[in-house]
Amino acid sequence: MAENGCHLAPQRPADADPKAPEGSSLSPSQREVLERCLHALTQAKNDSHVLAALLLITRLCPAGQLDSGTLHRIFEAVGLNLPARLLVTAFRGDDGSGLPAEDLISLGSALLAALSTDPSMVAHPQLLSTIPLILSVLENGPTRKEQQSEDGSQTDSRTSLDEALACDCYQVLNAVCALPQGPDQLLARGAVQTLTRAVLKNQTLSHEKGLPLIGHLLSSSVRPRAWAKHPSDLLSILGIVSQNFCQASDPARLEMCSNLPLFLPPPGVETESLKEIVGNLWASLRPLVQGKISKEHLGPVLVASACLLDLFGWESAGPPKFCCLLVNRACVEVRMGLEEPPGTEIAPPLQHTLTACYRIMEAAMEQACSQGAQSSPDPAQTAISGLSLQQSRQVLGVLEEAFSAQIYHLRQVDQTAYDDPFVFATFRSLCAWLAEETSCLKDHVIELLPFLIGYAKSHFKGGGEGKGLADWMSEVSISNSSSGDAALR
Repeated sequence: MAENGCHLAPQRPADADPKAPEGSSLSPSQREVLERCLHALTQAKNDSHVLAALLLITRLCPAGQLDSGTLHRIFEAVGLNLPARLLVTAFRGDDGSGLPAEDLISLGSALLAALSTDPSMVAHPQLLSTIPLILSVLENGPTRKEQQSEDGSQTDSRTSLDEALACDCYQVLNAVCALPQGPDQLLARGAVQTLTRAVLKNQTLSHEKGLPLIGHLLSSSVRPRAWAKHPSDLLSILGIVSQNFCQASDPARLEMCSNLPLFLPPPGVETESLKEIVGNLWASLRPLVQGKISKEHLGPVLVASACLLDLFGWESAGPPKFCCLLVNRACVEVRMGLEEPPGTEIAPPLQHTLTACYRIMEAAMEQACSQGAQSSPDPAQTAISGLSLQQSRQVLGVLEEAFSAQIYHLRQVDQTAYDDPFVFATFRSLCAWLAEETSCLKDHVIELLPFLIGYAKSHFKGGGEGKGLADWMSEVSISNSSSGDAALR
């Protein structure tokens, strides 16, 4: 396991036993030896016998080749207490086992990696209690205590962190993160800080596996608490992600756009370093918005742009010509996505893109409505500075076409879809426009009024299901500036 922990889902060998348990990918000869090892494991008289049997199993079978039944047999024979004790023993420097600390850590981590492939085991309190030790291994590598000859005090002696051990550790953490309460467990045990230090030290696999794990944490419900608790650490991570993004080629950036929003802070985190990072990100995004890219890649680019707008508005986005182009591309996507024949289902990825386009449209509407109304020498940060009257009219024109597409889409919504979050997002975006625009598309708006009133009433008086939608809105809201209730009113 310690040597093969990275390979969690290997292909079933051609000579695998067809009678072997489901999920097993062992050959008949491997399974025969495994059965002998399991028998020795159950008959072990002491820890030395247990370790000998486990070492044979780890050499024989990578974690992903053990079926659920075999994992449970190992768990029943060993329990989670042994791998936890192995790690604690290694960190404390007890050598009663006779094995080097590095071997104890490697074996303990490999066992935990194997057991964590079973969902019923990964949530076990004993496994969760090992998270700080696993994190310490990823940050510092295997350590052991050594006596200093001069004063008798102990110091840590560090060895390099090999990839197999790092893979096992990340396997455990990723398995925990996948639990319903996993992100909370990791956040409470210092995962953000420790993983950040591992990345900053450029520890083994920290960029390949550590950064994505931080991204998974930040994509969960713990995101606001993580940023409130560790703002400086997460800004450091964002700086690394931004540097990687800015230094990548355009094709690589297109692939990276999907993950970029995961690392951006919620609104309210405003520092000079963040402002500089956002400016650098815009500089690297602009060529992507201006270039010819596939529909598959345009969606993540628009989502990333919308998230950057949430942080500093149009202030860092770029010159007026670029801002107008971004609004135009967002409006075109809305028209193409919503002006489909009745009954056409909008796929979730497209819904995600369109929701980002709504945010770009709203930001454009804010600046268009503020043009000419600002007498202060310090314009609002949401305004596109230097926008000419002609450009402002062009922006309003494409916005009108996009909001017309929203009206067209909402006219086809029946009551069974009232609790669809995408319907709510479309409704909210249109309401934001109606709050500012009182003259365009009057006939279309009047035709839609029965739906708007009925939809609002259903959520004000709907009770349980409507409350569920409100809860969803509070969880995914990018900004606290406009609640679901405000949009309904």
